[in-house]
Amino acid sequence: MNQTKPLRRLLLLVLVVASVLTLAACASGDKVPYGSINDDTYMTVGDISITEKELYDQLRLQGASVLATMIDEIIFAEQIGTVTTLINNNDEAYNKFLDDTVNNAIHGTSDEERLEDLYNDNPERWARNIEQFADSLYLLDNSIDINQVVTAISGLAVPNKGYNTISFLRDRYILRAAQRLYAQNLLDEEVVDEDH
Repeated sequence: MNQTKPLRRLLLLVLVVASVLTLAACASGDKVPYGSINDDTYMTVGDISITEKELYDQLRLQGASVLATMIDEIIFAEQIGTVTTLINNNDEAYNKFLDDTVNNAIHGTSDEERLEDLYNDNPERWARNIEQFADSLYLLDNSIDINQVVTAISGLAVPNKGYNTISFLRDRYILRAAQRLYAQNLLDEEVVDEDH
């Protein structure tokens, strides 16, 4: 029994020393494992340069969603062109869809009466929703200027309409409108097939 006590103490000491050494080894160095990626310039356009680390950081945070979006943009390229033309030509249905989509993202609703009530009765909450939306856009794309987003949305002639005039919002949500057009075309084909 007396022999096991020193053995336990020795084992405890070894365990503590191993834990301390492990923690000390983990504490130093970069928090993000970059591997062979460094600060070399990956691409330069005009006076703007992007380093390999900046590109990696941007893609690392949204890798899966960026890839899915890139694939969708290829698949729906024709519809994106069509919807862009429709929106630029002030097509009522697709401009309303864009407004509804952005209002849902900002305020959690596309109901015009609720939006008007929120704007008139609680302007502080309205402004806070816009600021939170701008923050969330920045988290998805840190090249976005938060103040520019807030200013553009707050400066609309009609508070909850006309998002097609804000190019970065139109570009961000055009894919959803293109997917809607594609689905509508499929539905129209199904209806025609059933009628014949």
